[in-house]
Amino acid sequence: MSHQQLTAIVDHLAAVHARLPLDQRYLVSLSGRDQAIIVPMDGFHWSRVKLGTFPDPEEALRRRGAPYTFDAQAVRAPITPRTNHIMAPTFDHHHKDPQPNSLVITPQHRMVLFEGLYLQLASVDLWQDIPPLMDEAWWIECPLAVCRKRVIQRHVDSGISPDHDAATVRTDDNDLRNARFILDHHIPTVDRIIEQPIDGSGVS
Repeated sequence: MSHQQLTAIVDHLAAVHARLPLDQRYLVSLSGRDQAIIVPMDGFHWSRVKLGTFPDPEEALRRRGAPYTFDAQAVRAPITPRTNHIMAPTFDHHHKDPQPNSLVITPQHRMVLFEGLYLQLASVDLWQDIPPLMDEAWWIECPLAVCRKRVIQRHVDSGISPDHDAATVRTDDNDLRNARFILDHHIPTVDRIIEQPIDGSGVS
C-alpha cells in the first residue's frame, strides 16, 4: 500500500467518524492479505502459577495488571526479532492466563501495532528500554474520571466483580493506581495523541 493510498483511507475514515452519530458504529469489511497486525500486551502477563511464586503471592494476584505482574523482558522479543516469523503470546480470558506462541507475526505483516498500558514508561526497570525500540508512540487521551467509570462497568459486565460496589473497590484499589503510575512515569513526548470521546452515549 502506498503512502497516498493509506492517507486517503485515513482521511476518509476520519471524515466518516466526524459526521457519525454518537450512538452508531461504522462497519467496514476487509478482505485480502494481511499487512498489519496488533500485538496486545495482555499476553505478557505473568501466569497465575508464576505470580504464586512471588514474595507476596496474594498481593501479586490482587494487583494483577500492575507493571511488575508482566514479563517486561519478554515484550522485547517481538520487537527485536531474530527470525522472519515471530511468535507472541495472547491472553485467554476464559483460563485467565497467557497463551504462549498463539500469535504469529509473519514477513507480510509490515505494520505492527503494540497495544498496552506500560509500553511508554520512561523510568521503570526493563520497561524503559521499550520506547526507543518503537518507530512511533501514540497516546490515547481520556480523562481519569471517564476511564474509572468505564472500567467499573467493564468489571461488572465481564463478571470479574459481582456488583457495582465491588467493581468500584477493585477499580480504585488496582486499576486507578496503575493509571496514575503511568501518568507519573510516562515518556515526555509522543508522536500522536488520539482524543477519546467522553460523551456517555458514544461508542468507545
